Order: sequence, then structure tokens, then C-alpha cells
Amino acid sequence: KECLAEHLDGIEYDASRCGALSKQMSGEIKERVKELGFERYRIVSIVNIGEKKNQGVKVGSRCVWDTDRDSFACETLETPSLYAVALVFAVYYE
Repeated sequence: KECLAEHLDGIEYDASRCGALSKQMSGEIKERVKELGFERYRIVSIVNIGEKKNQGVKVGSRCVWDTDRDSFACETLETPSLYAVALVFAVYYE
């Protein structure tokens, strides 16, 4: 949530700028989660940014999942001109 707010609050949507921002934020979120010290987990971070034009948006994903060990977190942010969805998956590995 902090990462989205730090980078996106107060900016207008621009496709080229937001493309670079989503890549930058995805890497930053991944590093922040790694600093929490979850050993034996692979961290996957995805950030989607889009322009708001009075439309609805759904984001979905599918994968092989171990309900006992794997987990995820999702956060969204909306400004007057854009929306952002950040997903983080923690997948256990041996």
C-alpha cells in the first residue's frame, strides 16, 4: 500500500510513464517483501496500472497452489485518472 501511494498519488495517467512505474514498483515491492525474511519462499510481484475512463476492471490469476503453505496479498489504489493493482504471491519451495 505504501509503495503504491508513494509513486502514484497525485500523478496523471501516462502510458509510457506508468509502464516504467509498474516495473519499478513491482521490483521495489518484491525487495520489501524479501526484507521480511520469509525463508524458503519465492516471491512474485505484479503491478498493473491503467487509465480510468468510467469502466470496470477485473484482474485474475491462476496457478498450482498449496493451500497450506502458499499465500498472496493484494492492494489497490485509485486516483482521479488511474487505477493500480499490486499482487504479491509467496510460493513455498523445498
